[in-house]
Amino acid sequence: QFKEPKDVSFDDSSMLHVTDPYNSRIQVLDQDGKYIQEYGQSVQLKWQPCYIHIDHGYVYVSEIHSLYVFTTSGELVHTIGGCGSGSGGLEYPIGVAVDTDGFVCVCDKGCVKIF
Repeated sequence: QFKEPKDVSFDDSSMLHVTDPYNSRIQVLDQDGKYIQEYGQSVQLKWQPCYIHIDHGYVYVSEIHSLYVFTTSGELVHTIGGCGSGSGGLEYPIGVAVDTDGFVCVCDKGCVKIF
């Protein structure tokens, strides 16, 4: 059951990934809306995944101060950012895109950072 889902994105298999910040997880549903799996609970004790973008088999999930990269099966592979507005730090990432060269562009509380 969802508690105020925030964002959605489809993967290459047409599975719907839904951020569920108040349950501290991402839920995956099939094309019929049937529950398949959930992931993200291993990130932190109390995290709130907000925005999601899926590109080339990777799921980019923003949360306060960080951007987490998962596989579409839910395995955490990388964390980008951390607390702060300096080089490499993030404050409140609200959007993400990946260019054709694999650079990750993050809209972060009034600025754009490229990783």
